[in-house]
Amino acid sequence: MADDFRPLAGCRVVELGDFVAAPFAARLLADAGATVLKLEPEEGDSARREGPFPGDRPDPRRSGLFAYLNRGKRVARLDLHSAEGRAMAAAAVAQADIVVYDEQAARLGLDVPSLAEGRPQVTVSVTAFGESGPRAGWQADDLIVVSAGGLAFATPGFPDGVSDPEEPPLRPNANLGEFIGGLMAAVGALAGWTYRLRTGRAVQVEVSKQEALAAMLNWELAMFSYGGTIAGRHPVRVRLAPNHYLPIGEGWAAIVAFLDEHWQALLEAMGNPDWAADPRFASAELRGHNWPDLEPLLLQWTVTQGRRDILALALERRIPCAPALPVSQAVENEQVQSRQWLVPSGLDGDRSGRLPGDPLVVNGRRRPTASDWQEGDDGATIIAKTLREWNGQGAGVAPRGGGEDIARPLQGVRVVDLGQIVAVPLSGQWLAFLGAEVILVETRERLTSRNFAPFAGEPRYNACGIFNHINRGKVSCTINLKTEKGRELLRALVARSDVVIENFAPGTMERLGLGYETLRALNPGLVMVSVSACGHTGPWSELAALHSGVICLSGLAAVTGYEPGYPRLVGGILPDSIAAAYTVLSVLQGLEFRRRQGRGVHVQLAMTELLQSFMPEAILEWTMLGREPQPLGNGHPWKRPHGIYRARGDDAWVAVSVWTEEQRQALCSLLGRAAAADEGHAGLEEALRAWIGARGADEAASRLQAAGVPACKVFNARDTLQDEHLQGRGFVVIDRHPVAGDRPLPGAPWRFSAWQPSYRHAPLLGDGTERVMRELLGLSEDEIAALTEQGVLH
Repeated sequence: MADDFRPLAGCRVVELGDFVAAPFAARLLADAGATVLKLEPEEGDSARREGPFPGDRPDPRRSGLFAYLNRGKRVARLDLHSAEGRAMAAAAVAQADIVVYDEQAARLGLDVPSLAEGRPQVTVSVTAFGESGPRAGWQADDLIVVSAGGLAFATPGFPDGVSDPEEPPLRPNANLGEFIGGLMAAVGALAGWTYRLRTGRAVQVEVSKQEALAAMLNWELAMFSYGGTIAGRHPVRVRLAPNHYLPIGEGWAAIVAFLDEHWQALLEAMGNPDWAADPRFASAELRGHNWPDLEPLLLQWTVTQGRRDILALALERRIPCAPALPVSQAVENEQVQSRQWLVPSGLDGDRSGRLPGDPLVVNGRRRPTASDWQEGDDGATIIAKTLREWNGQGAGVAPRGGGEDIARPLQGVRVVDLGQIVAVPLSGQWLAFLGAEVILVETRERLTSRNFAPFAGEPRYNACGIFNHINRGKVSCTINLKTEKGRELLRALVARSDVVIENFAPGTMERLGLGYETLRALNPGLVMVSVSACGHTGPWSELAALHSGVICLSGLAAVTGYEPGYPRLVGGILPDSIAAAYTVLSVLQGLEFRRRQGRGVHVQLAMTELLQSFMPEAILEWTMLGREPQPLGNGHPWKRPHGIYRARGDDAWVAVSVWTEEQRQALCSLLGRAAAADEGHAGLEEALRAWIGARGADEAASRLQAAGVPACKVFNARDTLQDEHLQGRGFVVIDRHPVAGDRPLPGAPWRFSAWQPSYRHAPLLGDGTERVMRELLGLSEDEIAALTEQGVLH
């Protein structure tokens, strides 16, 4: 079944992209079955120079990063600066259904929107700051993107925090800003493709990497919008404890046991120490309040535990704790092996190492990974062959007959949202932005998602900042799923819906009588997406890790930090948000599969794998070279300068990255230093640090960019929500909530030419229950009243 889950088969994609973001977006489309033609300039994609390389021998034909980003594509290298090359590129664009491009297209003199004008195509641009606004055209790499998007300021992230006030904001040691931009571009492409198939109209999609990343920092933005708090790098006083990042006998671990059931299990694992009966530690709130007294007592035990001990604690006692695994242990373990997650890279025969495969598990089987890329010595021949094939196939995938008159791509699609906390709720919100009717099923028996601070005023279910941040556009239907009648109502609702999304612990849906096989029998066309920490199969499938645990188990913490040996947690509750984007990607693919095949599909996603899908370089460094990847701080193997520097003001910082000689010369000229060839790196760094330190962050970044030096202020949550560029582009919107009031929040991470996202405040608890029961399920007022009296409905 997974073999035929290629819902984009027959779709023609042309990619004009460099490095990670646009190529990764096109790669995700290739994974879904599209034929992708990559147009590469003769000088080559910059990813070819990054590696890792077999035997550490640089070879543009055997770059690990390039191999990962471009598998499944046809790669045509040609002189795109020449009139002949541009003509061939224009011919390819004219035949494509989807065109994905970045700043490289403009550098080559290719105006993609003009080339696509008049054709029912989907064009997707993915750039650092978008194509409009004061920062449009600013130079950027991953350091600049993660700084502008807020992730650098948020790292180290909750429940980690800076250990020294002089520690700057931190870039994770992976190209997260680039990969997230690419993932969001792929989602935007599929949304545009869905709209194009339903209406026959062309769509232009624009993705700003800054906005794509900022849209994922839900906790930080909610903390400021609702509480006026700038969270992130600095330790936050934990209200419920323990929920902390602590040293263990082998490194560090996330120790999460604030729920009473987990706390009691942890005490039993510790041998029920005498201090456990202390009334100061009797509840999660008291443990949080008395953390200075509790922490040393816990440390006496944690420092005696190894990584395997913490894993056993999580597996055997179902406590959401996790050790920070080095990459070697994150990819060489029984879970990864049982799920066949890594696949051969194909770079150097048997010694090639392994790379992440396709993260989608479809109806219980992992979707096969797309083949290696195809290229030859003559790019023009590859283009000609591809165009002959496309012409022989006729018009490609045609829009539906007649075209529909819809406002948004998912108009008429009904989604049942069973999500908890962040990952699935956020995906439901994005589906609502795309026009879906999203019914959030809640139970008053356990309102976990509505119980997190900050609140607008007193703690109330309808005033929860994080809930209101990630549940906009939905209706709330309160059903008690602990009752058989409640489960019966949910099954009836699913029978009348198109999509179910959920992130319960593996096995929970089945125990409730709501497993996919049961639901599919009621609704053969159902598209269902299930998200879990480590996957629904394998020896770690029941491991209940939260975001901190996923970061630890993935190996990302081990490669992030200021110094080797001290793994740090990435901020932003990022694994959940990445899972949300992959969930939307899976839903869109599932709906297209149903359109073509007439049947539904069940997609399962593992958050550890989704995070590792952004870590090909680190994984290949171990699996191919046998070298344990280490943190780099904010440094880079060859870019100089490449760092984050303190500016004038309170906790103000500027990121600077220089990767060409022209940029280096421009920096020296701005600083009034000697010629770049005569300037030592240490002296240039010292001068740059002093120059930025004498200025505000905005002024310093603007002057550096004006001089031709890639730079940006390091954004915190306040900067993001008050930024003129982001406000002017419509990314920051005012959410008008009837209880919480008017709050600035991020909008959709895509801009579409054909429609605007659907924005509506988060639902009040149970605000749609009566309508859903009456209009969708056909219950009478007397039946609804009786079910309410019985405690089935609230």
